[in-house]
Amino acid sequence: MKSLGPLMGGGFQLAGSVILFVLVGRYFDEKYHSNYFVMLFGFIGLGIGLYSFLRMVKKSEEDDK
Repeated sequence: MKSLGPLMGGGFQLAGSVILFVLVGRYFDEKYHSNYFVMLFGFIGLGIGLYSFLRMVKKSEEDDK
């Protein structure tokens, strides 16, 4: 239970990584006049955010044991 604090920020970290990568993708879309970078970078941000969040959850579960 004491390791619940860091997990509360995990959602913000996940959302932040997705938003950051979507904005980078949007920049490249505008620069190269395309419309697929935002989706590509959005999925990359989602993958990185989920990986980080799940790693944080696993570490939290191990600490509780």
